[in-house]
Amino acid sequence: MEIWIIILSSLIGYLLGSISFSRIFIKILAPDQSINDIRLENGDSQEGAEVSMGYGANKASMILGTKWGITIGIFDMLKVIAPLIIFRFILFPSDPYFLYIAAFGLVGHNWPVYHRFKGGRGYSVMFGSLIVIDWLAAVLVPPLGLLLGFSLFASLSFAALIWPWLIIPWFLFSTFDINFVIYAIIINVVFLLGLIPEIKLYFKLRKEGRVKEYREKLLETSGYFRGMRRMEDFFKSLGIWRYFIGISTLIGIIAIFTILAIINI
Repeated sequence: MEIWIIILSSLIGYLLGSISFSRIFIKILAPDQSINDIRLENGDSQEGAEVSMGYGANKASMILGTKWGITIGIFDMLKVIAPLIIFRFILFPSDPYFLYIAAFGLVGHNWPVYHRFKGGRGYSVMFGSLIVIDWLAAVLVPPLGLLLGFSLFASLSFAALIWPWLIIPWFLFSTFDINFVIYAIIINVVFLLGLIPEIKLYFKLRKEGRVKEYREKLLETSGYFRGMRRMEDFFKSLGIWRYFIGISTLIGIIAIFTILAIINI
């Protein structure tokens, strides 16, 4: 591969990823509000706790509603899907330059140069990239990861975290290509680094004894969160049966990885 093309594809990915559609839509549809100043009242706190969940579609939905949150998520996917298609299927079909666009598109989304490096968390960007890189992974990995997280842990947090992790073994066994595996590792590192503000806020609220109250209020702020909470409550209501579902899902995932490995040996 040519170094200058790697640099170019990385730069294109970063600059396009830095486009903040959440800010654009809020400026157009709710110019009197700011995505930077959303707070939740917690107990006796006069100031309230800042909503630390990035500056992406989920946070924008707290202002604009679920419909516009979904629309913003689609635009966030398209900003990486378009260049990925061009690089993978038109310009350089035999070289993995598109992986640099995908990886740096996520970096740009999380730390956009146009907005003082304050961006989203990257779910839409990761999913949009996965659609182009491996459509079958996009169909199977996110739902299996969510199912595993909800069933084994009955936790929205684990459900949201697990599916990006599953991308690593998926690419390992489906490609045996070091470029794809390194890409999967990098996006997980970038994703976890992007969660540092949330982690800091969690420990701050935990020290103040306000984690549960903050979480309850946050889950009521948008249709997306209310839907995810209903999923969490549903699996909790299953009792011991959710572990059966979780173990079955885990066995199914292992079986899928095994089949992928056999096919690609």
